[in-house]
Amino acid sequence: MKNKLTNLLESERERLILWLPVLVAIGIAWYFSLKYEPPFWLGASLFIISSLSVFFARKRPLFFYPMMIIALLAFGVVLAQIRTNLVSSIYLSEPIEFANVTGKILDIEPKPKGSKIVLRDVSIDKLTKEKTPKFISITLRDYNPDLVTGQIISIRAGLFPPPPPAFPNGFDFGRYFYFRQIGAVGYGIPPMQIKSLKDSGENDFSIWFSGFRHQLTESMRSHFHEPAGSVAAAFITGETNTIPDEINDNMRVAGLYHLLAVSGMNLSVVAGLAFFSLRLLLAMIPPIALRFPIKKWAALLALIASYIYLRVSGTPVSAERAFFMVSLIFIAILLDRDPTPMRSVAFSAFCIELYEPEAVLTASFQLSYSATAALIASYEWGINYFSKQHKDKGFGLSKVFFYFAAVMATSLVAWLATEPFIIYHFNQFSSYSLIANTIAEPLVSFLLMPLVIAGVLLMPFGLSDIAFYPMQYGVDLLLVIAKWTASLPHAMWIMPNPSDNGFFFVIMGLLWIYFWKTQMRWLGVFSVIAGMFTAFSYMPPDIFISGDGKHIAAHLENGKMAMLKGRNNNINAQSWARAALTEEYVEKKEIPMDCDKTGCVLEIKGKKIAVIKDDAALADECNLSDIIIAPTSKADACKDKLVINQTMLENGGGVTIWLNNGQVRLKQTRIEQGKRAWVNGG
Repeated sequence: MKNKLTNLLESERERLILWLPVLVAIGIAWYFSLKYEPPFWLGASLFIISSLSVFFARKRPLFFYPMMIIALLAFGVVLAQIRTNLVSSIYLSEPIEFANVTGKILDIEPKPKGSKIVLRDVSIDKLTKEKTPKFISITLRDYNPDLVTGQIISIRAGLFPPPPPAFPNGFDFGRYFYFRQIGAVGYGIPPMQIKSLKDSGENDFSIWFSGFRHQLTESMRSHFHEPAGSVAAAFITGETNTIPDEINDNMRVAGLYHLLAVSGMNLSVVAGLAFFSLRLLLAMIPPIALRFPIKKWAALLALIASYIYLRVSGTPVSAERAFFMVSLIFIAILLDRDPTPMRSVAFSAFCIELYEPEAVLTASFQLSYSATAALIASYEWGINYFSKQHKDKGFGLSKVFFYFAAVMATSLVAWLATEPFIIYHFNQFSSYSLIANTIAEPLVSFLLMPLVIAGVLLMPFGLSDIAFYPMQYGVDLLLVIAKWTASLPHAMWIMPNPSDNGFFFVIMGLLWIYFWKTQMRWLGVFSVIAGMFTAFSYMPPDIFISGDGKHIAAHLENGKMAMLKGRNNNINAQSWARAALTEEYVEKKEIPMDCDKTGCVLEIKGKKIAVIKDDAALADECNLSDIIIAPTSKADACKDKLVINQTMLENGGGVTIWLNNGQVRLKQTRIEQGKRAWVNGG
């Protein structure tokens, strides 16, 4: 057994390095899953001891590999802990109803209605400097075209701490804002005082570049009719905020939304166009082609072009992944080396983990790397077969058939690699995503991306319409494909997501398939299936209560959602509906509950739930109801009943309740989050 294991590891020796960023990522994820901050010395000591053990056991494989695993896991924990301590964001401790805010505009995000601005160098009249967040995000009701990055503005605003998750284990807004050092969010109240850019004295490059991105977006939109203009701009700058909700919904249902976000595919197209265009141009000039290393010149240009595109796009994780990959390839060309694609994937993942370890938890990171690794693995596996089948056949129908078969195969592989992550993060399954992507991806790769790049390059000469005019029809066709796909029956299903442990088995199973070259790779299929089967154990919650008590919803026995308090168009309500595996809220008049001036009562799964407005009704409901929700009350008159009151919400955050076979199970968001740096009050 010992020899078999050693021989197995040796046979896959060249692939073992691919697991390095995976083990680091597991350590990072474990750190963020904790409900408390572990002592720094613990992870650091474990890393040092295990690293020394690796060095001394380098000639003993059965001891070397376990110590290497421990060292990499500990390194992931240390990385995440260092990053958390370096960020050290200041949070607004409690809401401020109205405050005079002054700050410098760092970023502007236009929206279909109004805009969102991020301010830095902030002063708030009701806070001392020590308690003032480094950055704040303010939503403006109206879009002001006079606003540009770098300006100093003064405005009256309502401010709030970053919101907690909508329910336990939901998307953690607090952590998201913490690592961006945004310590408060809010809304602006006109009028606004604006200092000119000259008076602001601003020359900061990051602010200038943010303004450049914004101006580029607006300039591109002006060459198209809407919504095609917003879609075209998204291909370059990644700003999707001005795209109408209907278009976004169609793209999501069709499984095409990744085309709107700046993806690794976009950056790869930019780098490839720069490389092959310059190389072709120089190859047409014999005196240069014969005397100089034009391939290296083209690689250098592609490297520069991909970096510029990365910055202009706003550096999303998917584009960062592609940038590190193509950088390794082009640097290898400059150094006369031949890198392997899969190692490029591992290298790029490790680079992101080094400076942005929290990205490991994001859907963008996971989707991007799973799709890329799957495509490379399928290429490695199928290249020999296809090259033998189509070698020396010339150009003909077989080549055309091969091209479309390759497009379909690529879409199928990417679909299989990303669908588990979409189900886990978004609870959705796009029925016709494979068909839509097979049609749309060649359109984007071979028509829209080259045209949008050409249009941007021609902008300074006033000739951009040469590219943008035909692109208009291409974008319209893309939107027609999305709309048609979304209109098909059962185009999208709301799916239960696998458990966290099940999701871990899914990821490890997929990586097992991607990384190994021998037949043992297919053992990963069983891990993926086992992990996905945990979705069948998912039990939707029955009652949702926000941390401030202003929103209360119930999952009715007919499968629909009912908003018992508050409106159903806020972000909490939308997240709750997904968690309950539905998107439909019934009208208030259709909710089966009895109401009077003191509150409302309804029955769910044999339990009577009372939502109290007046403390006077609390004593009566103690005898009549099983669960009493009194979010504005601090009274606790019911000794043997579950009472959700103001004190409970303030101490533990929002409440989620499950009712099953007469039993009541309850979780609170802040308690589930634990005492972490990004938890307000934690």
